[in-house]
Amino acid sequence: MSFTGKVVLITGASSGIGAATAVHLAKLDALLALTGRDITRLNTVSEHCLEASKSKNKPFLIQADLTKEADTKKIIDETVKHYQRLNVLVNNAVILFQVSLKWEQLRILLSSSMTNL
Repeated sequence: MSFTGKVVLITGASSGIGAATAVHLAKLDALLALTGRDITRLNTVSEHCLEASKSKNKPFLIQADLTKEADTKKIIDETVKHYQRLNVLVNNAVILFQVSLKWEQLRILLSSSMTNL
């Protein structure tokens, strides 16, 4: 599949897998909309994407917290307003907590996650 000219919205793009996905898709000349809570880190990822893009497409950045329902709507609305379309959504945003889990809780968590695949 060619990503040239495709509008790709990536949540959780300010670090880790989201950032790496953004840079990879920039190399494939996708038009990127990147979201995350930390605008400073999003700007850094945007610079890496710009360097990687053959067409020098500058990513569209949206600072958003996807734990807020209004922000989930905002990222779609702003992406479509900016690019007039949305072709691909990469749902990568995640929040991690350090907690102790009992084996049964972990089993339920893993079982429900596998059901969603």
